[in-house]
Amino acid sequence: MTGVAQTADAADGRPNALTVDLDAIRDNLRLIRSGMDEGFTVVASLKANAYGFGLLGVVEAVLAGGANAVAVASVDDAIALRSSGVRVPILLYGGARPGPRVIADVVANDLTVSILDEADVRAFASAGARVRALVKVDVGLERLGGVPDEAVAVARLVHQEPGLDLAGLYTHLHVPAGPLEEISAYLGWQFRCFVAAVAELEAEGIPVPLRIAASSATLRLTDAMHLNGIDVGSVVYGVDTAGPVSREVGIRSALVGITSRLTQVRPRERTEFPRQSPIPTGRPMELGVIPFGASDGLLGISTGAVLIRGRRAPILSISLEHARLDVTGIGAVAGDEVVIVGRQGGDEISMRDVASANHLHSPGVVPALVGRAVPRRYVGG
Repeated sequence: MTGVAQTADAADGRPNALTVDLDAIRDNLRLIRSGMDEGFTVVASLKANAYGFGLLGVVEAVLAGGANAVAVASVDDAIALRSSGVRVPILLYGGARPGPRVIADVVANDLTVSILDEADVRAFASAGARVRALVKVDVGLERLGGVPDEAVAVARLVHQEPGLDLAGLYTHLHVPAGPLEEISAYLGWQFRCFVAAVAELEAEGIPVPLRIAASSATLRLTDAMHLNGIDVGSVVYGVDTAGPVSREVGIRSALVGITSRLTQVRPRERTEFPRQSPIPTGRPMELGVIPFGASDGLLGISTGAVLIRGRRAPILSISLEHARLDVTGIGAVAGDEVVIVGRQGGDEISMRDVASANHLHSPGVVPALVGRAVPRRYVGG
């Protein structure tokens, strides 16, 4: 790929890489942060191994861009961040059930927890130390938290519990694909439901310090739902969301490319047992093999072809740790770079291409589908 310094091979000798532009991550956050008050809270989501870009590899760029809090879905990820020196608030998303080990780790690592229901209140209140809590409100995503009336009742319990600090309320506004006018109306309804829940608590004299509704997809539609904090994920990394776009926010993709290199290229003409053959028969061909297979995530990110020397080479089959390619007529040799996602020469396989080929709900999930064993390589920063 052009414009990227060649990286060293992985320690295990497999020349696979997901290359990340740290400057893009930093600059995207600076754009998001610009124009906001100093006290405004920008929570950068680092869930799913930082959307596949590498948790510890990107966190410094995230903080340099102006995020003053981060969020993860795993207690182990939160511990890794603390161990690496991250001192900003860390929100633990809902989903980590509050058993004894989770509660102990929350206290030991000074984490802010997500409260979903009354059972969470009882569990975290038993920690033996004060725990900061954000109550999760479900206004349409139908995933975690309580509908507004339920969430308000839970927030009252948190406020009354001496072992808990009510840090605020947050939600994840649902922005599906669809016509702009229709989705905007749907988004407005969700936002009003959330604001009404906050207002009900404040009318009772219960302070709601942090109020977060806006997310990445929301930012691409409007800047009128920021309140005093935002929780952003895909927009940090410059990857597209599923919903419509009505405003250009100026972000750029942090994904430089997902690549491998040809391990072997050899001429083949299979005539025996043609029905059982894993390669085309009845003609001579050039067979190429890359050490990037199902265990590396190729089944979920393959468009059916890769780029070699700026030309498309069909993927013939994917096994656990390798893939066979038809490189006939390309002039490929062992060691050539193979672009699975990204640009090479005058051609490109984009994340949108991957999402379309694999019926993914959003192009933004593509990097997260790449196995953790594939090294993350960083440029910029």
